[in-house]
Amino acid sequence: MKKNFNNITKNVKNFGRNMNAKYEKNKPEILLIGGLVTVASGVVFACKGTLKAEQVVRTFKSNDAIIEEQIGITNDIIADPNKSNEEKTDALSTYNNDDYKSDKFINASNTVMNITKSYLPAAILLGTGAYMIVKSHCILNNRFESLAAAYVVLDKTFKKYRKEIVNRYGSELDKEVYKEIHSKKVINNETGKEETVPDHNVDADAYSRYFGEDNPFWTKDAEANKLFLLNIQNWANNRLQSKKYLYLNEVYEALGMEPTVAGRSIGWVYNEDDPDLNNYVSFGIFDDDNLAKRLFVNGDEKCIFLNFNVDGPVFKYI
Repeated sequence: MKKNFNNITKNVKNFGRNMNAKYEKNKPEILLIGGLVTVASGVVFACKGTLKAEQVVRTFKSNDAIIEEQIGITNDIIADPNKSNEEKTDALSTYNNDDYKSDKFINASNTVMNITKSYLPAAILLGTGAYMIVKSHCILNNRFESLAAAYVVLDKTFKKYRKEIVNRYGSELDKEVYKEIHSKKVINNETGKEETVPDHNVDADAYSRYFGEDNPFWTKDAEANKLFLLNIQNWANNRLQSKKYLYLNEVYEALGMEPTVAGRSIGWVYNEDDPDLNNYVSFGIFDDDNLAKRLFVNGDEKCIFLNFNVDGPVFKYI
């Protein structure tokens, strides 16, 4: 019996931990949806509060008219020369300026308090909803910054690693290791020797794109394709220098390619004082060590893999 109870307790604790983990994972979405629902509820309560407030204002005006009427009666008696001093004294004892000021203050205070009560639920709901939405944004922003920071560290570590490979074993081995995953063996018709060229069926890296028959701007004219890509590359560099930053998706769209989630934040930044930045946009068209790209530049190949020299997350540098 005790063993079963312990198992139940353990299962309940595990369930609670799992639910808490799922909550933390989906916290931004939960807060956002909850905030929107709360704001919508606040709007509904605000409409109801307006109806109540209109009644409060009507009551205020009615009471104010009675107060003005009372002080008017007293003033008329005081100003009437036919009234005796005793009648005037009775009038002042019944309702005088002090009573008038007191009633005015009480009527105004009650009106403010009742209007506040009418709108208080709406104000609480709207404030809570706004807080939840802002909190959701802050959580997502912190997560995004953490991922971007992790990317920067990983990117620098990887570049340092490749540099070390080049220093120890030479650039040829580095290129072979780096591109082997995305390459295939072909026979060079010019030399008759086997060479490694990019495989058009896979991406060379996370941001590379294949410019070929499926692109709306591609033509059967190899020279026209090269001129088009060079023109877009020049446009990208001009835009980078004028804006001081450029997102990868902007280049994708200019090239007739589908934007990506990563392309919303990854791109280039122009700052000549920062040695970690390229300060220019390159599609990797000219690469003497790459047979496929040499063929494209020489007009013997109509398609090409574009390798973009992105700097990383744009917002980390601006």
